[in-house]
Amino acid sequence: MPAGADEAAPRLRELSAAVLEAATVEDVVAAFLVAARALVGVDQVHLIEVSQDAAVGHARVVAYEAGGRREDAYVMVLDERPSGTATVVRTGEPLVVPDARGSTALRAGYTERFGVRSAVFAPIAWGGEVRWAAVLARTRPEPLGESDVEMITVLANLAAAGLALIESREANTSTAEHGAALTRAASALNASLDLDTVLRTLTCEAGVAVGGDMAGVYLGDGERGGVATAGHNTPPGWEGYLMKPGEGVGGQVLKSGRSVITNAYQEDVRLPETAIAETLQTAVAVPMRWDGELKGALSIGFNRMRRVTRADLRLLEAFADLASVACRNAEAFRSVSRRDALTGTLEHGALEAAIAEALAGAQAPLGCVLVDLDNFHAVNERDGHRRGDDQLRRAAGLIRREAGEGALVGRFGGDQFAAAVRTDPAAVGARLLEGLDAELGLRVSVGVALAADATGAAELLDRALSAARAAKQAGGGRVA
Repeated sequence: MPAGADEAAPRLRELSAAVLEAATVEDVVAAFLVAARALVGVDQVHLIEVSQDAAVGHARVVAYEAGGRREDAYVMVLDERPSGTATVVRTGEPLVVPDARGSTALRAGYTERFGVRSAVFAPIAWGGEVRWAAVLARTRPEPLGESDVEMITVLANLAAAGLALIESREANTSTAEHGAALTRAASALNASLDLDTVLRTLTCEAGVAVGGDMAGVYLGDGERGGVATAGHNTPPGWEGYLMKPGEGVGGQVLKSGRSVITNAYQEDVRLPETAIAETLQTAVAVPMRWDGELKGALSIGFNRMRRVTRADLRLLEAFADLASVACRNAEAFRSVSRRDALTGTLEHGALEAAIAEALAGAQAPLGCVLVDLDNFHAVNERDGHRRGDDQLRRAAGLIRREAGEGALVGRFGGDQFAAAVRTDPAAVGARLLEGLDAELGLRVSVGVALAADATGAAELLDRALSAARAAKQAGGGRVA
């Protein structure tokens, strides 16, 4: 039975003191349940945390029965169907349902599942937004009505004050912690040149900073998807998984280029084909960009519903920027370390690897042009190695220019260069033959091979080399 007026005042003071001293959300929930049971005399209390897009609610149910207390949980989609919770979220006002079984305001399945005969739905709101909904229900014939609304509204407002205070305290505490986490993450960029090590550190710091249960980086794009690369608390089988475009929140970011948040991961996200995210309720992902292109996503998952604030997004975007810097630095380091120190063109092995990658992509080269500088050792003997090195650098620059945009140019040997080109390789070979002679006074033998005639990068280069040798054996100064 509900408490009388004499008992209500001290009970409300107890609730007020409890929620103001509460350290956690669970403390507020516990105090609210005690007060609701004592002051309103309910058989059930449903506390529903509302997602930030107001599309779903995660509910905890406490039912008081003859055998004691029973708990249940459910997820409710807040759509156009009848729903007391959806009405409260939309209007911000309490809703009284004196006869649940005959009401059109509730879903039939809801009343049947919980045996509700009457209920009051009350908003728990702060900052101008309904953050929770409280449903106080009776399963016995004595109905809840208008006379109960004022007391229930007071209880809901006290709970809102406690929850808002906890949120404010956590935000103030997090500010300093977030700054420290970013400082540690930035330091990781200078601590190691190993990309995997740096990304794992950044991912761990990002996940811990927002209280995530798992975190990961997916590297890729909107066409191919993203490969799971560096994770924190990720399940077995996660690393190496290809998150397809539009799949999970990471795949949605790769497809759209925009940050994505969901508070109902299992309901409104196209799930990955493996069980790597089967426990998640909330997830957020932000894009990673460098060199003007979208190249990855940083994703954080929570095994509970967790409101992702603008401050959280800004923090995760800062971590994503640091991860992007790490990736760009790694690319630059690999690029520099695999280039010929004299000419700046790719080394032999790097050139072959780059051609292999290009042949596997959508814009494969049409062919390969191999340039052999005829009798170049005579230049070194006559003019010295300094003059010879200068000629090699100038030859490399001319080859890059004539090979055209998108070409892959490398130093194949001491006095040999190769270029995988996207334009007619025979025409490129002819221009090189003429240009190297006219501008540098170098007589060359040029071999041309078509990508369509080769099974891979190594064979393409071998065919071009064989053609150059044939040109040289025929007297040089020609294209074969």
